[in-house]
Amino acid sequence: MIIDTHCHAGLNWFEPIESLIFQMDMNEIDSCVLIQHAGYFDNSYILDAVKKYPKKFRAMGLLNFQEDTKLVLKKIDELFINKGSGIRLNLNYPNKIHRKVINICKAVSNKGQKISVSGDLNNFSSKGFENLIYECSDTIFIIEHLAGIGKLIDSQVNFDLKDKSMSPFKNILNLSKYKNVYIKIPGLGELTSRPNLLNNHYPFIKDRFDIIRTTMDFFTSKRMMWGSDFPPVSNREGYRNSLKGILKLENISEDEKNDVFSFVPKKLFFS
Repeated sequence: MIIDTHCHAGLNWFEPIESLIFQMDMNEIDSCVLIQHAGYFDNSYILDAVKKYPKKFRAMGLLNFQEDTKLVLKKIDELFINKGSGIRLNLNYPNKIHRKVINICKAVSNKGQKISVSGDLNNFSSKGFENLIYECSDTIFIIEHLAGIGKLIDSQVNFDLKDKSMSPFKNILNLSKYKNVYIKIPGLGELTSRPNLLNNHYPFIKDRFDIIRTTMDFFTSKRMMWGSDFPPVSNREGYRNSLKGILKLENISEDEKNDVFSFVPKKLFFS
């Protein structure tokens, strides 16, 4: 069973759900987790997909944390009633609402839901995020896009955690001490630039600087999962190459791949 934990679908942005289903069928993907796209708080479209295809989809909605707390909590209840699996949290929120965010995250966890977290390296390596994780120790946080490390390593000649430029990512790796924190692996096209010359094989055959291997050494495969980032991935290496690139990595064992593609997402979303 292969589960993709990071896909987008919509009518006002990206592609309709039918386009995703086509890719799933073409690439033998069993199920996907729909992640609401940024700036849109009407989750009805992705929740309808869950109702229509209950074995195929789960959905993570987006809430406006700037709204009154009671209204946000009401929408969490509505999300739960409509079979939502959790929410997406952008870490670029004002410091003044940090306590409010903590209370909302706890409310999400009380419903048995999870939180998919978006942001950049600075957000994820901040004391504020670590404080949120600590305060909400019963809440499952899932870091998206390998914490955005691709934007940093793509400019590096060498990867060395001892280098000062790597300190934000080192802080993120140290978050693995919190057992409620998971992290998503993207396609390799998100971690390195397109080659100048292409051949007839997959464009990316290596885990550059062993960045995925290094992350797995900290978090273990039991807290990692794959997410294609469809449809933006189509502007990088493409959906199939995003899948095959990770499946073909030689520095990850078959058991670890089974965790990443099946066991972990099934446990979190489809059990």
